[in-house]
Amino acid sequence: MSSLGRCNCRSAPATCSTPDSGKQRKAWVFVMVLGYSRHMYVEYVFDQRAETWVRLHMNAFKALKGVPEEIVPDNLKAAVLKAAYSSSEDTVLNRSYRDLARHYGFRIGPTPPRSPEKKGKVERQIEYVKGNFGVGRDGESIRMVNAEVQRWTREIAGIRRHGSTGRAPLEVFELEEQAHLTPLPSQPYQVVIWHKATLHRDFHFQFDGRLYSVPWNHVAPKGEKPTVVWARATRATVEAYIQDKRVADHDRNGAGRRSTKEEHLPEHRGDHRHRDPAYWRERAAEYGADVRTLIDGVLDHDPVKSRVDMACSCLRLLAGLDEERRTSVTQHALRFGNVHYSELKRIVERGLDKQHEPEPSVSSCWGEHTPTFARSGFDYQQRVEPAWSGSSAARKSEEVAHANA
Repeated sequence: MSSLGRCNCRSAPATCSTPDSGKQRKAWVFVMVLGYSRHMYVEYVFDQRAETWVRLHMNAFKALKGVPEEIVPDNLKAAVLKAAYSSSEDTVLNRSYRDLARHYGFRIGPTPPRSPEKKGKVERQIEYVKGNFGVGRDGESIRMVNAEVQRWTREIAGIRRHGSTGRAPLEVFELEEQAHLTPLPSQPYQVVIWHKATLHRDFHFQFDGRLYSVPWNHVAPKGEKPTVVWARATRATVEAYIQDKRVADHDRNGAGRRSTKEEHLPEHRGDHRHRDPAYWRERAAEYGADVRTLIDGVLDHDPVKSRVDMACSCLRLLAGLDEERRTSVTQHALRFGNVHYSELKRIVERGLDKQHEPEPSVSSCWGEHTPTFARSGFDYQQRVEPAWSGSSAARKSEEVAHANA
């Protein structure tokens, strides 16, 4: 095959600093080399994510004012998900890279792993960039480095006499090779990133450090393999696909680490997302003053532990009753100081609100729980001498009687 219209691209480690803080970071130098002229495009970046890989190609095509017919990439995950070690195996390309190739009209020609001899042009150019341009530049601002490397590519690397061709790469490119490139598409490309993810038990999947929900019924049953989700991301949105069907979409730039849509939750879990006690007090007031008083008691029963989930369960139980029964159950619970869901449920299931019961004693206000540090009155009598009358013998007699009781 002729080298015209064919190019190799690869990235290699480097060091640059961030424009704002000046802090040194590991960087990568991306080099795309045209096979016929040896003209190249060079750019430094801070990561090798699929989105960065796609944008590097777009920047290279813009600088070259055309698209090569075939690109031979390095076997990084942004380009190749599964490399083929022999002709009998099939290479699995990154879906994002496929979309880019489809839009710009180029073929992807991956090479077997650990085969540098099949990418000799780009391997030698990488060494040339690092040994000529890169010397003494470690730690410079990446913005400054990228501006300088574009000038270096044209004014130094582009006009040198290449060792293999014996000609200046830029001259050969402009006079002979550029005409063989495919023109740039009329429509700009919207960067789309595909990411294969696993659906967790809480019906969320992870992409780019955030969690996104899908309808809960897509979670695989226990004991089966987790559901596979394909995330399709643009700059603004994240869409979820399961078996090639879109099942959810989210704002990619939303606040917080988790994006959960109300309609994706199971019916019985939707309300539990509201963690503000004031929300439940307002909801309770919609059912009347007695229900509001009861929910206030539920929420305020423990000054330390949050009772929002308990209030949610109690209110859901009451909301499922007709108005007459709700009033009856609520008033019964208020009479007996019932502030637990289990107590409220027992009233409903056993019809306790319909039975005639005596007024609760003072001790029943504690419900089913006895105060942890309660003591008998005698323990306090021993410690309050002025309140204790009689001789020491009488006190001794009383103590013995109490011990034998």
